[in-house]
Amino acid sequence: MKSFFLFLSTLFIYCNSYAQVPAKTATIADSDFKMNSIGTPELNIDLKLALPDDFLLDDEDFFDLNSGYVALLQSKKFGELINPDLVSVEISPAAGNILRFIVTGFSQKLSELIAKDDAGIYITINSNIKFSAYKGGEKLNYELKVSDVEKFTSNKIILTDAMQEELIAAKGGSIFMSNNTFDFGILPKDNLEGSKIEFYANFKYRSEYSFSDNLPIFFYGEGLLTTNSDDTLNYLSLYPMSYRFADYDNSGNRKNFDLVAQLGVEGNQKFTTYRLSGNIYWQGLIPNLINLTMGEDRLRLKPVLKAGAKFYKEYENNRLVESENENSNQIFGELYYFVPIKKIYSLILDANAFYDFSDTLNPDEEIMYNISITLGVDIPNTDFKTIFKYVEGQNGITYQKDQQLMIGLMADLFSIK
Repeated sequence: MKSFFLFLSTLFIYCNSYAQVPAKTATIADSDFKMNSIGTPELNIDLKLALPDDFLLDDEDFFDLNSGYVALLQSKKFGELINPDLVSVEISPAAGNILRFIVTGFSQKLSELIAKDDAGIYITINSNIKFSAYKGGEKLNYELKVSDVEKFTSNKIILTDAMQEELIAAKGGSIFMSNNTFDFGILPKDNLEGSKIEFYANFKYRSEYSFSDNLPIFFYGEGLLTTNSDDTLNYLSLYPMSYRFADYDNSGNRKNFDLVAQLGVEGNQKFTTYRLSGNIYWQGLIPNLINLTMGEDRLRLKPVLKAGAKFYKEYENNRLVESENENSNQIFGELYYFVPIKKIYSLILDANAFYDFSDTLNPDEEIMYNISITLGVDIPNTDFKTIFKYVEGQNGITYQKDQQLMIGLMADLFSIK
């Protein structure tokens, strides 16, 4: 109890000592804006304080003096597009007499908003910022006005093309983001008597193992699952062991391609057909082929092209014509292309083609394919798009052919990692 009263007494004396010295109005000498892409991507807005010679910002008392502050990212023109529940702003002293505003909570929409020259992005706070500066035993008290914070952060937050590329790289790059997608929704009823609405979930998921000690080993899975488990296009592929040969170049930068070997199991949704599969493939970026942004500032992921070979052994099949389980191989190619359109629309092309060398499974020696085309519309203040999706082609595991129309929601690529 005695120590508690001693703490209160010390705090009271400290607060009084700050109050007894009149606070000066702080001025800003300079400001700077940059992106920190180490770890979780964040924006840093630095305000350089104009302090007397040899005076240093006291960072020990800063957080006590500003314990109740609330800082927000605002836009003069598009304020409704910034969700304060997702985007946070913290204030911290930094070396060099700097007050640093740290913005986190990136989404694709926020990134595209910041990239707009006319968005009028700035930071506001609910009260003046208090701080102290010292030189030896001399101490000065300051207050930085709310209006000065807004003034010196206004029109400073501009995301350049280089910063957009850095942000994409910080999220793992276009390859990683194309390997992490999720959408769900409904398959409308068709005209057949007795048909009913079905629900679906379509996903790709790639995650590094935490125990691998920086070894390029990761888990990968993908699938199309519906409430009708017998649907011919449903599938589930799980690769618990995936190894990436190409990772970083000699400068420590992530390469724009992967060379991957993986081992896993593939099957239809009920696993009445399944096989053990070993894959080896190259996937890399190719230049953007079209630009449909119509002058809007949209983040543009580069198309991801994949090509490789598959070696598999069937353990169960559910073919209409009874046949032995097959040991065979395929060659395949895939393309994932995310195309932003104007301000709020997106077109996503996800296509693959494959050739199976089995005379039983591919007696006509034809190239089979599966393609999905998705039109997305951004939902304001959320991390989702409303989507309309069309899928057609062969299931790459059962080789049955079908087509589907889907309506649902897709998660923002930037919310994946």
